[in-house]
Amino acid sequence: MIRYKSLIFSILLLLSPLEAKPPHLTPQTTRKKAEEIFKSHVIHKELTYEVGNRILQNFIEELDPHKMYLFNNEVLKFTSPTDQLLNTLIRNFKKEKFDFFEDIYQIMARAIERRNTLEEQISSLPLPKNIKVSDFNDLNWCEDKNELSERLLKLRAIQLETAEKLDCESSHQFLERLKKARLTREKEITQTNSKESKQQCLAYFMKAFSSALDNHTAYFTPREASEFMFQMQHRLF
Repeated sequence: MIRYKSLIFSILLLLSPLEAKPPHLTPQTTRKKAEEIFKSHVIHKELTYEVGNRILQNFIEELDPHKMYLFNNEVLKFTSPTDQLLNTLIRNFKKEKFDFFEDIYQIMARAIERRNTLEEQISSLPLPKNIKVSDFNDLNWCEDKNELSERLLKLRAIQLETAEKLDCESSHQFLERLKKARLTREKEITQTNSKESKQQCLAYFMKAFSSALDNHTAYFTPREASEFMFQMQHRLF
């Protein structure tokens, strides 16, 4: 029972739509922080083709970890980068330019608008039956709107089934919390403030960069660091 309550607490914490301003990053401070991490890392000391490729993959995964927004033709250039693209990425990094990542970020912003349109279009459609969580393992990027619509319907079916199993709140409330958390995260990416949008993009770069070095290096925004400490304190006490 204690472990179950702890799980529910963790779910609710993750669903909390905490809004916060992005960290105060600039292209200059971002490169400087990355160089500092390189200096302290045991293996990777500079940006190579291998690390650059990992950063691109991680950046896309950070933006769309469950493959519910982006299409294959939108990310293929970056998920299978040419040596020329990676060489340009490395040169740009040294010049404190993050053009490729800004391009991906803008593609994601447009994909968010597309998903919200699709969510409205499929809102009254019947949900598929006998959907399993394992159906969402090892997903490929969707090819078109039809495939994405089918995936979103399956996701909604799983969410509804999960909501009905939780007795801590009504199914409607749980689903509303899920939706609010999604919209809050989307707003974080699609914000109209140009400066904050660039800062958020650089924050995603730092997260992608850190995890590209190894499985133990991570970058936390101030908000994420606070949430992490809060969760650790809950587990300890």
